Amino acid sequence: MERLFVVGARPAKHSLTPLVWNAIFRKLKMKAQYEAVSAPTSEELHRVLYQARAEKEVVGLNITMPWKEEVARHVDSLYGTAKAIGAVNTVKCTEGGELHGYNTDGWGAVHALMAAGAKLRGETVVVAGAGGAAKSIVFELASAGALVKLHNRTVSRAIELAGEVNGALGTAVEAAGLDDIDGNLGDATVFLNTTSLGALGEMREASILSANQVHISRPDCFFMDVVYRPRQTALLTLAASAGRPVVFGSEMLVMQAVKGFEHFFDRKLPEECIPTMQRALETALRRRDRQVESA
Repeated sequence: MERLFVVGARPAKHSLTPLVWNAIFRKLKMKAQYEAVSAPTSEELHRVLYQARAEKEVVGLNITMPWKEEVARHVDSLYGTAKAIGAVNTVKCTEGGELHGYNTDGWGAVHALMAAGAKLRGETVVVAGAGGAAKSIVFELASAGALVKLHNRTVSRAIELAGEVNGALGTAVEAAGLDDIDGNLGDATVFLNTTSLGALGEMREASILSANQVHISRPDCFFMDVVYRPRQTALLTLAASAGRPVVFGSEMLVMQAVKGFEHFFDRKLPEECIPTMQRALETALRRRDRQVESA
């Protein structure tokens, strides 16, 4: 039995990732099991990494916040986006006990957008937020040829991230504050929120944009939120009400798994598995949302 894990600081029971992966394994009749592991301290994280090296049945790990940069410092090799930004969300465990680090966050966002029909190459893409989630996403958007306009509350962080991406790719990502976002909305084919605004809890009703700002955008501008709980965030509700196409954060999560499967098993995931993953995740999200509403 091959084993895979998602590792994060939060309690393991909150993760929906195992549901997505185990749906794949059932469909493909693979002898594999995906589980969640909590690592609230760096000591616990390093214990998990040690076990991943030592136990031959462990195929790989997915890493969640806040450990992506820490893991990047302790794998044997970094590849692609992970090497460029120093953050890992996917770890391939080799038979020889080596750990190879990748990052599929940005790949998942870009391919979720493209699957929905969004145009990126040569087009203006507005990104809100310059935190951990934004790093991989901005890098992949710029790699795909998008003209990225990065906006963040703390302008210096946006400038720093833009500088890192431009230095690595020779692109021209522009950075500015949130107060300047209106000037780019009218030209954008995509608006992507990478902040935690809209997530469950105190921020659930918050939106990074107002209804008036959404209406500044082109009628064909895609709106995407990396938040996937709730599935329909306040931002996406405003966008849908204005007739704009929306891409859910859950679709990014599914596409991350598509790329992760390729890293873990050295083969592409059959396309017919994608709807299976989407159904498993959406069913779980609806169940969780009902639990929150009834609590």
